[in-house]
Amino acid sequence: AGRTGGASVDNKNKAVGLLINGGAQVLRQVQSCVRNQWPVVLLRHSERLADFISDVIQYKARHSLEDLLRGKEAKLTQNEVFSAVTNSRSAKSQLIEAITKGDYLVQEINNSAFVLERMITKELEKDPSLERAKNRAMLYHRESQVMMVPARALQISISVCSIFGVLFALLTELQIGGDWTRYVVIVLPFVGSLFLSVSDMLALSRKAASMQLGGYFVQKELWYYRTRTGKYSASRVQKVREVMVLEAAEFQKNDPMDNSNVGGGGGAPG
Repeated sequence: AGRTGGASVDNKNKAVGLLINGGAQVLRQVQSCVRNQWPVVLLRHSERLADFISDVIQYKARHSLEDLLRGKEAKLTQNEVFSAVTNSRSAKSQLIEAITKGDYLVQEINNSAFVLERMITKELEKDPSLERAKNRAMLYHRESQVMMVPARALQISISVCSIFGVLFALLTELQIGGDWTRYVVIVLPFVGSLFLSVSDMLALSRKAASMQLGGYFVQKELWYYRTRTGKYSASRVQKVREVMVLEAAEFQKNDPMDNSNVGGGGGAPG
């Protein structure tokens, strides 16, 4: 199925659409991306709509869009999306708007996922909104990497003490090396236990994992907010607003300090 960004995103928040394969019905989502001024990444050679749009963009330099939709290029007519688009007036108008006004980035399907990720990230970095949140996520990732350096050093030290403890115990058992090997056998477990205690007390690995998880959580919220999906979708926001209005009305109705709910006194007695 074709994958594109959601259609309900506020155009003030930057997002990137990703089109993989897709049929003619996905044109509505592509059109929504174009209207929101999002760039759309076309995964070429994933066939159907993704290939159709990328081929139209390529051939548009030689032929007009009207000629292409009349079957000027044989490669376009061989795409199964061609008949679905050209035989539907709405799909045809959606395609024309998407081609003439869209901003597309063509990515070969045989390229690495890293190249695709960098392309999308580069487009998103053009958006200045939510800069503080993005910087906070990057800070969490950097701090987790810094914490992992001494954590790994302690883990390596514990492993080295264990390995050499076993080695020197074996040498002592075989009576190789003299009396000093016995002292090493006694000292190494103590040193290893000391490293293990320090590692448990500082809990650097757990702290680094928590920082990294916090960074991913902030990034996830940024994606949800930018694409207005999940709890940031228009329908969810509208429901929350309706609940808040009802709660405010209920609170005002039951507020003992609100004099509007108290009946007025009668006239002075005669």
